Amino acid sequence: MGANWALTAATIYSVLSSSPAPAQYAVPVAAGEVPLEIVTYGSSENTAQEATMSVCVTSRSKTASEADSAARSLAEKVRAALVAQGIPSSDLVLRQPGNVGRMGFVGNEAFDPEDMPAALAQMQQGNATKSATAYIDVTVRDLTKLDQIRRSLLDLNASFAAGPILKLRDEDAARRAAIADAVAKAQREADDYAAALHMRVSRIVRIKNSAPVDAAFNMNMLQRLTSSNLSASVEDKVTTDVRVTVEFVLSK
Repeated sequence: MGANWALTAATIYSVLSSSPAPAQYAVPVAAGEVPLEIVTYGSSENTAQEATMSVCVTSRSKTASEADSAARSLAEKVRAALVAQGIPSSDLVLRQPGNVGRMGFVGNEAFDPEDMPAALAQMQQGNATKSATAYIDVTVRDLTKLDQIRRSLLDLNASFAAGPILKLRDEDAARRAAIADAVAKAQREADDYAAALHMRVSRIVRIKNSAPVDAAFNMNMLQRLTSSNLSASVEDKVTTDVRVTVEFVLSK
């Protein structure tokens, strides 16, 4: 068995060592040609068509079950108020009370760390309270109602856990427009390089749609998202961004 294992191991090593290494992609160029790689960004701006948000209500009671029940009751009131304002039930998703987004310990799973001093005092007295939070995910398809809905939620003592985040119903069309913008920018930049070298753009050999990974680009997107959260309105725009890598060949 040992000999067979040694033979098998040697055979595997021989196959692996004799296998050709993966070839690195190289731009195919002829004599006198110059490869050029350009990374650029494209964007498409469109009027927002809908908004999503997550709101929450919190309840406190002596027991966890009582807190859960009270949080569910508050969430149902919020949902009923939104339905009365024309939001379809299918656009309202209730997440059951729990400890989402909170830190705690066994026996107080929905403990709010900001209440630590008061909670410690209550625990010493043997009457610590429990808290529960219920979340409702809301989709607003008629943005003319957005401000009215936000005011109603505040009147109901609901808190905004996330959003409103403005969205488009057809993300694909916006992305295609952003890609076209990026490719056009890359072509103009390639023409500039070619002119500086007294050459011309001969052909495009590869296009790669890259994920936005650089910090400046991500910070720009974060700033746009944060701004829309703070002041979302029916007039607001949604900007779709892409990063594209285009490889050209320059020639005389």
